[in-house]
Amino acid sequence: MKITEVGAAAIISETFPIRSLADQRKLLQNIDSLIERGKVNLIFNMDKVEYMMTVELGSLVAAMKKARAKGGALKLVAVGEFLDNLLSLTNLKRVFEIYPTEAEALKSL
Repeated sequence: MKITEVGAAAIISETFPIRSLADQRKLLQNIDSLIERGKVNLIFNMDKVEYMMTVELGSLVAAMKKARAKGGALKLVAVGEFLDNLLSLTNLKRVFEIYPTEAEALKSL
């Protein structure tokens, strides 16, 4: 996982795939740590995500809830066709804010 901190935001990339519950716990622990340090706006760069399973979708939803509980947000950037379709099918596309680039997601904060 790669994390770039920008003001009250954290850009998170190279996160997926999550292969186990231990991977999921590690991701959520990293999210908790970021939020505790005031990085309440989470931007997940999805440019390398070609496939996603339910545990990974669940991780995104859990991270979003953690960020919102502290007054922040979770945004997705560079969502490919597969993930876009998956988010539409699961009705999560209306839950997540999606932007084409990191710069646009940062600008929206």
